[in-house]
Amino acid sequence: ARAGRAASGRLLVAGLFNSAIPFVMFGYAALALNAGFSSILNATAPIFGAIIAYAWLNERLTGWRIAGLAIGIAGVVVLSWDKASFRGDGAGGWAVLACLVATFCYGIAGNFVRRRLGGVHPLLVATGSQIGATLVLLAPGVAAWPQEPPSAASWACALALGSVCTGLAYVLFFRLIANAGASVALSVTYLIPLFGIAWGWLFLGETVDLPMLVGGAIVVLGTALATGMLRPRADAQASS
Repeated sequence: ARAGRAASGRLLVAGLFNSAIPFVMFGYAALALNAGFSSILNATAPIFGAIIAYAWLNERLTGWRIAGLAIGIAGVVVLSWDKASFRGDGAGGWAVLACLVATFCYGIAGNFVRRRLGGVHPLLVATGSQIGATLVLLAPGVAAWPQEPPSAASWACALALGSVCTGLAYVLFFRLIANAGASVALSVTYLIPLFGIAWGWLFLGETVDLPMLVGGAIVVLGTALATGMLRPRADAQASS
């Protein structure tokens, strides 16, 4: 309890950037983009994390990691080219931008947790950040409450998303960081587009086209290079 009170301000900041803002952005984007598309854009989070780590934590960027940043950005352009319209609230361009704002916030949150919450127990980080996110979104949620109450099915879906897809997933993720290290935990990023596309196709009847697959592959390749998960042999030997 004492550790939680001491870190309460930092946990609130972590919750803001790791949950509150990204969840709102992805919720907005879901009105115009399908699940598979959004999941591919979600894979850009480590790219922003690498850029922020360089600017904030002075983490070195090798030539290959810089190339990965460029490749990842090119993948986003390829993926989003036909959705670049910003005309109207429901335009695809705004939805793409919302996803990128969310992943940028993930990049901030990851580096913030590493810098300011490195000594805090992972379970406390997961729990405290979610409480912080709830507090941040409480007033806007009440203000934007719909005139027609949500159905029981909607409440059940929201409960499932909050408890399983967020709560349980964050506990497992932060525990993985503590037990196996950040690099291993980061590898889950490369599974998100795969499962997002598969579940969208299987349960939502979403179309998987060639531009999505090509753009997604470019984004994942750029992310792998930018984070150092994929390194050419000569570069890996030079750094060892």
